[in-house]
Amino acid sequence: MSFIPEIKDLKKAYRILRKEKNQYEKGDEKRIELNSKMKEIKQKIKESEGGMEIDPQKQALIDKIVEFKTKNKIMICEMSKFSLSELEFHYMKITGQVKTKDEYNKLKGIVLTTPSSEAAHPFLKKGPDLEEISAAHSPIEAGIRRIKRKDVF
Repeated sequence: MSFIPEIKDLKKAYRILRKEKNQYEKGDEKRIELNSKMKEIKQKIKESEGGMEIDPQKQALIDKIVEFKTKNKIMICEMSKFSLSELEFHYMKITGQVKTKDEYNKLKGIVLTTPSSEAAHPFLKKGPDLEEISAAHSPIEAGIRRIKRKDVF
């Protein structure tokens, strides 16, 4: 396992370059140069980690999601880190087939043994705020919201 320190060094170099790059304004020649170096390092990191091979079924679903999002001009993020079931739920949600995780589970025939939100929290009053909290969303959408919040601050 001699490759692990190499990966750590590459990641450390990448973080240093990213911090330095962010000190320059967009369009600056130095920033563009640093960005190209960062891309090279990122490629080396992926190669040294063995590359992330994705099974064909998962890749086909990712391609469908990307195609749908590009047609509808929706932001696209990295989706290879999500499981197949999470990707299926996300695709069904963005296409309007289901609205919540419960609907998805019923459609797929998955029976969960966890109690519903009302049974788990009987002292909470049902209102619009509780419905928003209990409404399930895909982890991909949560990541997009997190990115948008980060950009705002």
